[in-house]
Amino acid sequence: MDMNKIVAQRIMEAREQKGLFQKDIAAALDLSTNAYNSIENGKTNLTINVLYRISEILQLPVSKLLNINEGDTLNNSNNFVLAQNNSGTLYFQVSNEQLERLIKGSKKGK
Repeated sequence: MDMNKIVAQRIMEAREQKGLFQKDIAAALDLSTNAYNSIENGKTNLTINVLYRISEILQLPVSKLLNINEGDTLNNSNNFVLAQNNSGTLYFQVSNEQLERLIKGSKKGK
């Protein structure tokens, strides 16, 4: 299955559990409601920056939205391996600062 759609589904579920509307998240991201709707429907590929902002707004670590355990992460020369699955490995290229923010956010959510 498309990982973007899986993450989009988790974002929608987390938003609904918090009692927020799409327009609330869209406004916080400075997007139109239609643009945010495309994110939740898996029609827009998420960037690491948008994913991180959504995690901040929902007050959930990125690892929760990606459904990964901290033990499944690996830092290798700015290639942050987030998850491994049957269809291959998902990589995000992040700066050292972004990596540090992601790890700190993950530890806060425990």
